[in-house]
Amino acid sequence: MVEGERRLTEVLKQQDGQTCLICCLLMNYSHLTKEAIDSRRTEEELHHSAFGLYPEYPPLSQLAAFIRGFEGIEAKMLIDSPEFARYLHKLNREKTIKIVQQEINPQWVMTQLQATGQSVLVFIDYFYLGYPAHTPHWLEVLSCQEGSFEVADSGVGSLRSISKKMLGDSIGGLKYVMLWSPAAIILGKAS
Repeated sequence: MVEGERRLTEVLKQQDGQTCLICCLLMNYSHLTKEAIDSRRTEEELHHSAFGLYPEYPPLSQLAAFIRGFEGIEAKMLIDSPEFARYLHKLNREKTIKIVQQEINPQWVMTQLQATGQSVLVFIDYFYLGYPAHTPHWLEVLSCQEGSFEVADSGVGSLRSISKKMLGDSIGGLKYVMLWSPAAIILGKAS
């Protein structure tokens, strides 16, 4: 485990297929701030308040709704595709969300975890983790140890360990099979 790692006490199970990012944000917020939240009610409220914020990119809508709902939190949204990162940077109206271009891969995730001790939310193709179809999905990557990653997976509502290859295939599947840009989100306390 990464030194200084924040252990998750609860893994949320998303209510439907559209709230995996919201669940990851709530889990990350809870262990970042040590605050207990009514996750089911909050998940539903955030899901509804995200509609219409950024219809061009629902993950930015959900992140914006989350940031607006939780004072004192800022986010960095890292986008693999340079063109898409530029587009989202122009689209973004949130002062507490920074859009940055960054190649997303398992090595970068591992380096990020080791450098900060803080979890990273990663956008993947769920097919490579055993889901029966190519489906975009968010995971909270909590730690890395000896070539494997511990993740909180709101799709099944549990912690699981995945190999570096599985994470790489999941990121690559999103990019090369589904033709979506991989992304990552890092939350922090506002300065």
